[in-house]
Amino acid sequence: MDNLGTKTTSIKYQTKALQKFFQRSMYVDVVNDNFEAQNVSDPKMKKKVDKKFKEFVVTTLTGGGWKSTDGVSTITYTKVTEVISRLIVGTFLEIADEIPSVAAFASAVEDPDSEIINQAGQALYEEMDQAILAFYADAAAGNWLGTSYVTGTVTITVTTGAVVGVGTTFAASMVGKPFRADGHSKWFRVKTFTDTTHIVIEDDSDDTDSAYTGGAIAGGSSYEIQANTCLAITQSNFKYNLDVLSGMLKGAPNDGKRWLALPELAAKPVLLKATELNPSIKEVFDETVAKGKVAKASGFDLYFLPDEWFTGDNTDGFMCVGGHKSFITGAFGYIENISTIKAEQNPNGHSDLIKGLFGHGEKVADERRKAGVAFYAKFNLA
Repeated sequence: MDNLGTKTTSIKYQTKALQKFFQRSMYVDVVNDNFEAQNVSDPKMKKKVDKKFKEFVVTTLTGGGWKSTDGVSTITYTKVTEVISRLIVGTFLEIADEIPSVAAFASAVEDPDSEIINQAGQALYEEMDQAILAFYADAAAGNWLGTSYVTGTVTITVTTGAVVGVGTTFAASMVGKPFRADGHSKWFRVKTFTDTTHIVIEDDSDDTDSAYTGGAIAGGSSYEIQANTCLAITQSNFKYNLDVLSGMLKGAPNDGKRWLALPELAAKPVLLKATELNPSIKEVFDETVAKGKVAKASGFDLYFLPDEWFTGDNTDGFMCVGGHKSFITGAFGYIENISTIKAEQNPNGHSDLIKGLFGHGEKVADERRKAGVAFYAKFNLA
């Protein structure tokens, strides 16, 4: 059994590793924790991550909103619907190290510049910030900025979402991207690709079974597939396109919690030469841009992360993600607390050990897709 000293050391390790993570990561600034455990009455336990594959619920309320009235007729009520989305803690990081001794480990943990603490914090930062970057695909259909594909015309079959193109060159890379034809009242997304003239589209939903509810679209209709290819971003059009992205978030609050992640080596030099952006980032340059953390422009907090963490490159384009803090919901914590095992308790050897398990999970509820944007771009210095 751990004695009090080793338990205290373990707690300090976890605390300091998380502190290092908080200092480096954008995760806590851009991901919300609006979730709770199912059937748990104790408020202290509702958000506790304490086991593998723990399931939480993300609740969103939707209603009919305001309706016109003549002030005389009896008021009729529209039911407010509670939409439930499920968040599962399903990604895990394990620490299982042999150490010189428990005493040496305790000494290292006490050092504020300990390499072992820095490594732990860095590992959490790299794992969880890269998890955020993968959520570009969950931005609402209609909230993708790139170069759209509009060649040819289409016919769409009712109920099936089967699209037949005339003069089109559909491609497998279009799967997952937003689609809307003339006659549609909302955006859909490409579900499958068959050939250059045949694709299938579906509703923009992951929390329900795949379906198409857009009705029949007559032959000869024009259409748009968003972000089919990347935009070339230069110092002269950077501000304009940030403003376009901001405008796509009309379904999300404009309360200072909007963010956008960009590839550091590719995007930062272009940003710093953008004449329209210089005045707005001047006051935060020394504290943020120069340190590679964040700048502010067009209502976004701009975060710069390693280029290799993004999907894509600066030839074919990076898939960048942003939105409002309500977009991604996340849960994380030590599922098996860090513990120390002295050599005499180690059945497999003669070394002291440390072990532990950290888990995290992220989810975009369908009702919150509108709070996210995808930005497909490459960045070119003029």
